[in-house]
Amino acid sequence: MPIISQPNWEKWCTMNKADIITEIGKDKVVEGLISNYSNDKSLLKDLSQEIYLILLEYDEDTIVQAYNRNELTFLIYRIAKNQFFSNTSPFYYNETQYIMDKRELRNVYITKTPLWGDSTATTKRQANKRKKEIEKYEADNQ
Repeated sequence: MPIISQPNWEKWCTMNKADIITEIGKDKVVEGLISNYSNDKSLLKDLSQEIYLILLEYDEDTIVQAYNRNELTFLIYRIAKNQFFSNTSPFYYNETQYIMDKRELRNVYITKTPLWGDSTATTKRQANKRKKEIEKYEADNQ
C-alpha cells in the first residue's frame, strides 16, 4: 500500500488541496490502493476517477489536515472501500447496474426461446451473431 509522506518541511507547509490531489494523481496513489479490488481495468479506472472527484469535493481543510497528519492514505482507502462495497454508493449502483445489464443482455440474446418472429433458426443465428458482438466488445474493453 503506498504511503503518502511529506518529503520536506517547506513543501509540507505550503501544499493546498489542488497541489495535494495533483501529487496523488502523478504518483498514482489511488490506482495503487484499489488495484486488488478487481481484474477489470475499466472498472478500476472508473473507481479511481470517482475517488478523485470525491477528493475534489472535500473541504480544503479536510484534505490539507489529513495530508499533514499522514492520514490521507487512510482517507483514500476508506473512500475507495465505501464506493466499491457499499450498496448505497453511486459508484456501486452505477457499476452494478452496468454489469447486471450486460449479463441480462447476454442471457437474452443467447437464449433458445424465440424472442422475435416464429423462426427458431433465425433466432439462433441472431443470438450467435449478438454473442460474437458481445465477446468482441468485452475483448476490446479489457
